[in-house]
Amino acid sequence: MDIKITHLHQNFGGAPVIRDMDFSVMSGERIAFLGPNGVGKTTLFRHMNLMITPAAGGVELDGAAISTLSVKEVRAMKRRIATIYQQHNLIPRFKVINNILAGRLGQWSTTRALFSLLIKSLDVDDVRDVLEKTGIADKMYWRTDRLSVGQQQWVAIARALYQNPDLLLADEPCASLDPRNAEKLIRLLVNWSKQHNTTVIASFHDVELALAYFPRIIGLKDGAVFFDLPAGQVTKQHLQDLYRDEKPREVEAKENVVIPACCITPIEI
Repeated sequence: MDIKITHLHQNFGGAPVIRDMDFSVMSGERIAFLGPNGVGKTTLFRHMNLMITPAAGGVELDGAAISTLSVKEVRAMKRRIATIYQQHNLIPRFKVINNILAGRLGQWSTTRALFSLLIKSLDVDDVRDVLEKTGIADKMYWRTDRLSVGQQQWVAIARALYQNPDLLLADEPCASLDPRNAEKLIRLLVNWSKQHNTTVIASFHDVELALAYFPRIIGLKDGAVFFDLPAGQVTKQHLQDLYRDEKPREVEAKENVVIPACCITPIEI
């Protein structure tokens, strides 16, 4: 899916969150967002998955301005987009298989959706396939609230892949995973993108992981694009300038996130 962001502005509570943002994405690209907390990464995702409309400026998906889409067209566009959220957004009492099947509810008739969720699960083989890719196929019939936080993250990832989207947005997808599983996840997303020509955009606090696996890096600061470069051209100075105003201790205490290494020690590129 192609994306074009033009002079995008968004305010919340009277304060600007996104300011005059511009960038374009070609179908099949893999892009990592980097930047301090509060720079508008999540808000930007909410524009791209049609959860909110711009206060000013434009967002185009495959050449269609989202502000001009009808209700029916919005629903059709949303079916082509999957989002991996930090909060997982799973139904705790549902089995893993049902949480994953929920990813295609927008593509099914009401009768088929209710039958699959309440009577007999459909598409079992497809669900098992994505669960095998995430390594938790043995948990397919477990209640989701019996899983660890990390395992629930894999369920959320499996649900997104099961949608077979044209655009996959991942908001801090590694936040609940240890370093080994974080790298496994990113390799999975990269391979999926290559095999299906899926556009993948992910936000990270782990700078090294983003640079290692994403060909294009967009640094966001103060609600705007601070730099937009191939990963190989991102320097230590770029990163130190991007995070210069970050307060590691304050963020760690408030958000419980992994602070980018460049905030603490120099990064060797």
